[in-house]
Amino acid sequence: MPIQFVGTGEGAEDLRPFDAEEFVEGLLDTGN
Repeated sequence: MPIQFVGTGEGAEDLRPFDAEEFVEGLLDTGN
């Protein structure tokens, strides 16, 4: 099942579209 939204808080208004590339870049960020 593909991920379409990610929760950034506790309410429904805190859902935002999930961007896989942005997520991976955040995981691999080395501060460069």
